[in-house]
Amino acid sequence: MRFHRRSDLSFTDIAKMTNAKAGGWTNYYGRFRPSEAAYVFQHIDRYLVRWARRKYKHLRHRPRQAWQTLIGIKKARPCLLAHWRWDVQRSLRAARAG
Repeated sequence: MRFHRRSDLSFTDIAKMTNAKAGGWTNYYGRFRPSEAAYVFQHIDRYLVRWARRKYKHLRHRPRQAWQTLIGIKKARPCLLAHWRWDVQRSLRAARAG
């Protein structure tokens, strides 16, 4: 997935691209290797920040603001990406467990 170089894509296009692959990863690695899954999904978020910094000029030299933008999108729409859904489900399971 090299979407970080595709500044012509919208965020929904990238969501479709990543959900196709990350959905399978969340099903398998999320169950059997959750610590490795968290590392891979953080890597996807880093790619999303790189994409945003290339697409939007006001974020180009502001990596912290790019991360804050991504976190804001994640809080507003937590089920947009498959690995974000996995993170929400994981936190709900942890809250139920105690």
